[in-house]
Amino acid sequence: MLQPSSAAFPTRRLVAAALIAAALPAILLSSSRAAAPAFAEPVALTNGGISEPGIDVGPDGTIFVNGILGFPVHSRLWRSIDDGASFEQLTFNSPYNRFPGGGDSDVVIGDDERIYFLDLSALSNSIARSEDNGDTWIEGTPFTTLPVSDRQWIALGPRDPGTGEDTVYAIYHFIQPPQNIMFARSRDSGLTWDWHAAPAGFGGALPGQIVSDGDFVAYNYESSGIMYLVRSFDAGTTWTRHQVTLIQEATQNLTAVTLDGNDMYIAWINRFDYSVRVAHSADRGETWPLDEIVTVSTGGTAMFPWVDARDGKVAVTWYGADNATGNPNTVPGNTEWKVKYVEAQPWVNGFTAPVDASQGVVKRGIICTAGISCTTGRELGDFLQVAIDLEGKSLISYVDLVCDPYCRGANVVKQL
Repeated sequence: MLQPSSAAFPTRRLVAAALIAAALPAILLSSSRAAAPAFAEPVALTNGGISEPGIDVGPDGTIFVNGILGFPVHSRLWRSIDDGASFEQLTFNSPYNRFPGGGDSDVVIGDDERIYFLDLSALSNSIARSEDNGDTWIEGTPFTTLPVSDRQWIALGPRDPGTGEDTVYAIYHFIQPPQNIMFARSRDSGLTWDWHAAPAGFGGALPGQIVSDGDFVAYNYESSGIMYLVRSFDAGTTWTRHQVTLIQEATQNLTAVTLDGNDMYIAWINRFDYSVRVAHSADRGETWPLDEIVTVSTGGTAMFPWVDARDGKVAVTWYGADNATGNPNTVPGNTEWKVKYVEAQPWVNGFTAPVDASQGVVKRGIICTAGISCTTGRELGDFLQVAIDLEGKSLISYVDLVCDPYCRGANVVKQL
């Protein structure tokens, strides 16, 4: 079993820092030089009655949004070619004529209008590839057809200059015992999978997200309240695990990681006060200094944070409520949830104060985080997402259930 990296901090210093952190109020990094971020009016997706909308920006600026409808209806995908002013729903000729989907979805965008779309039915992780920016699709081979899998993510590695084929990485949670986080790799653009195994010692948890840069690939996960970063420098053949948090402070919910050069950032919810926490590593996840773990929310309660970074800018978003505190599963029925947002540019300048990116309430009442065990309050799914475009503007994909003032369904809002 691989052990967490502990070279960065002596044990006594870590324990002392943890005690101080627990005793002092949460610190919000801020900068008087940073102007408050502002957002345009949200754009509603046509036929966008989905949950868990993900958003990605391609190298040519094309924006893609994906989301789920639940079994047995296949997940959906939209595209914007006008900087997010409008979105068109894309249609699939495959793989839907052969493999089911609708449980979870994810998109990754490569060069030369190549896009990968990953869908889940719990019985299979089906993949489709487009060579023309989403106009038509080529069916790939599922990297698992064994029940039961959950919450898959996809990322791209290097492209072979001789064959033109991409290396594709994917992770998912294998629900059956021993409940491992599974890693899959394809060297031929998702047609076949030459590596499919559980990174040793990292089982029994949901993978937070996967990021890659060539043969470097990494993902984060939470286990017993501790946040970890797992990384590989040889395209997933061998792995090391690095501990991000010292104390058991993270909730058992999906979390996000992003890579910007050598800088990595992870966002999660603090289980003691349901605040949004962000950690920073300047050496690709080797070390995670305790003094660079910061709280970016202010008061109230929060759930489902997401983080993205590009060219030194760091953007964080989440569902937040100012009129309630504590566990989102037990808040009062009049709790008003909005889409909150902060940014830092660069990290050392500190984060702005949170703003209401949704410009109104998007949900009232509880947010249930018990998955399929929920009987109510599950409409948002398990996350919303933020992506930074080529101009350095943030785009947020989220669900609006209230129509106050914008109508229900999946929305995208762009920073002015």
